[in-house]
Amino acid sequence: MSMIYCQFSLKSPKKLILNLVRQFILFMRYMRGLIVVKQDLIFSIKEKELQLSKLKEHIDKSEVCSDLYNKVLIEKAVLTKQLEELQNKSLINRIKHLLPRKEKLICDYFRGK
Repeated sequence: MSMIYCQFSLKSPKKLILNLVRQFILFMRYMRGLIVVKQDLIFSIKEKELQLSKLKEHIDKSEVCSDLYNKVLIEKAVLTKQLEELQNKSLINRIKHLLPRKEKLICDYFRGK
């Protein structure tokens, strides 16, 4: 019986370390992906600013240009908001999803009362 317990206890830390290494690798891939997304957002915002500068000259000339200007302006605002949300995420919020979560049962909400 003690032999089985020793083998289990020796394998358990190894599994834990392997799991932590896997989570760290996933986290690094996630961070690398965030950098790419951030760069894509910045590029798209600059592209929208260029479109807006070109359309600004023609706003008064036609209704189509005015509608297109408004559409591009809204798209730029959405991209800017996405970039802001990406930058506001703290490191803790980024790794929270990697940590195992304890499931909450309905009865857990009523235990404190």
